Amino acid sequence: MAVIYLVRHGQASFGKDNYDELSELGHQQAEMVGHSLAAKTRAPNVVITGTMLRHKQTADKALQAFGDGIGASTISSPDWNEYDHQAILGAFDARLATPASTKQYLADATNPKQQFMLMFESAIARWMSGEFDGDYPESWSAFKQRVHGGLNTLSEQLQSQQKAFVFTSGGPISLISQACLGVNDTELMRMNRTLVNCGITKIVLSKGKPYLASLNEHTAFEGDDLREFLTYT
Repeated sequence: MAVIYLVRHGQASFGKDNYDELSELGHQQAEMVGHSLAAKTRAPNVVITGTMLRHKQTADKALQAFGDGIGASTISSPDWNEYDHQAILGAFDARLATPASTKQYLADATNPKQQFMLMFESAIARWMSGEFDGDYPESWSAFKQRVHGGLNTLSEQLQSQQKAFVFTSGGPISLISQACLGVNDTELMRMNRTLVNCGITKIVLSKGKPYLASLNEHTAFEGDDLREFLTYT
């Protein structure tokens, strides 16, 4: 059997003009998950990242734990990119079209975080409904096709007993886990909200078919003295 470790990126720069960049804490998380991976498994035969900066930064930090043991070169593929949350928000409400306008809109809210989550959930539900596909640069069905295409390509590439690390985002991880578990789209988004930064999801390939071996493993950040490293953005 071949094995795929899906690693969610470290904490991004939520609330900043450029979300797609690790925070200082995110860099630390990436280093910690690298040591966690190195303690439990040998170096991978294949390393893939999405093309987003936070994916590449997470991979760069994490792979340092393997020293010169990494023989595989890192491949970047847009198949593993996250959905465009800003475009989804903007299609739902023009006041949420950019990070700056979102921040301005939420400035007067009594509970900005709660207000944002309510609007985000409604925006995602609208996108996933499939009724407004023309409003988005990438529809929900196109997103699913892209991610599953990336998984199929990787599955065909891996030989028996080989291992791959994929540094990606919560959306692709949730989508692949959904397919393995057979849960509906509502449960998928609930799952997505629980994925921690630099959590590890393990997929086992048997006769080319993916099976979920573990979901969102984050023992690297467990313990009272490590609470600050347990984040979700």
